[in-house]
Amino acid sequence: MITFRNILKSYLPLVTCFLLLNNSNLTAQVDYKENLTVVEHNVGFLLTWTTSSETNNQFFVIERSRNGEAFETLESVDSKYNRSATSYKYADLDLGLTKVSYRLKQVSKNGDYSYSSEVKNEKNFVCHFQVTKKEKLKNNVLQVSINSVKAGDLEYRLINNAGDILLEELKSLKEGLNDYVLDFQNEADGDYHLIFKLGTELESVYFNKVTKDKKANVAKKESEVSGG
Repeated sequence: MITFRNILKSYLPLVTCFLLLNNSNLTAQVDYKENLTVVEHNVGFLLTWTTSSETNNQFFVIERSRNGEAFETLESVDSKYNRSATSYKYADLDLGLTKVSYRLKQVSKNGDYSYSSEVKNEKNFVCHFQVTKKEKLKNNVLQVSINSVKAGDLEYRLINNAGDILLEELKSLKEGLNDYVLDFQNEADGDYHLIFKLGTELESVYFNKVTKDKKANVAKKESEVSGG
């Protein structure tokens, strides 16, 4: 007697073979023109690599280790191969990085993956804080955001374009994000440099103060020139 179970048994090897062949056809083949390279960059490291060909590649996962053993995922980068040599780059801007190891996890369209060789590097100068944002508020008030991986006394200096130190004070710096509101209402119009120092590390922020009346006069003159 022909039953559904017997039919299924007869076709099962063919289905299994088809699935295996289809899955193998989706396994990626990636040829590297330039292997993963890691160099110092700003506060962290810059990672670059170049492929000469990619078949069924879905994306790369960037992994980092601080101790050379346990790796953590930083980011995934989609394949952008377009039938020619393709370069990739990623900037790891985490603060406090010293000795690190990186590797690439290449993931195929069928989920298979493989790892590149590990690449190690070490920073000669470790960055513990960084200005992440500056925002001009109303009435010539400036907000500066600083991220830090250690607490301490942050030296702050306000310097004009002539190089004169107009203000010098200490600000409390905590781990994590710090927001400082700086008032320029009593300062003359002009260019200013804000210097933040933690130990031997320096960060500089530029600020240009122009009063509303001066802005209006400049706009009026520009309008007269264009109209004339």
